[in-house]
Amino acid sequence: MTERRLANIKDQISGLRGSVMKWSLIVHGIDVDKGVENCKLCNLFMYGEKDSPVNEIFDSSLSCLGCPVREITRKEFCEDTPYSDWLDHQELRHPDHFEDGLLKVECPLCRKIAQEELMFLQRILENKISNLKSILFNKFDKKELAF
Repeated sequence: MTERRLANIKDQISGLRGSVMKWSLIVHGIDVDKGVENCKLCNLFMYGEKDSPVNEIFDSSLSCLGCPVREITRKEFCEDTPYSDWLDHQELRHPDHFEDGLLKVECPLCRKIAQEELMFLQRILENKISNLKSILFNKFDKKELAF
């Protein structure tokens, strides 16, 4: 495993932690969804944050390359995830907020879909952390065996 790949996994974990926090706050009615504007994953993998090693690996111009959600769905822009259900619901049932771009929990179905998005992201985060631990353990173990 290259150092670049390891850096990418660390970025994925960082982005997932930020996205899990965002959706936790949305579920509890403390924050709103502003789409890519307040999505840590989008900021890392769609636009590329300035200090992120992902900029060395991918062309980050609206591609979602490197995003752990895209790795699972094989689609861009969170298609086929609870987030696409969230957008559909918001547009259909809460068009005023959809137009404003400030999407929030306004009804029981909003909360249910937001919780599904949160759980979806939490599962990905748990898998990424587990993968990173395994990689680091194997890397350390191989170094130990070399002595």
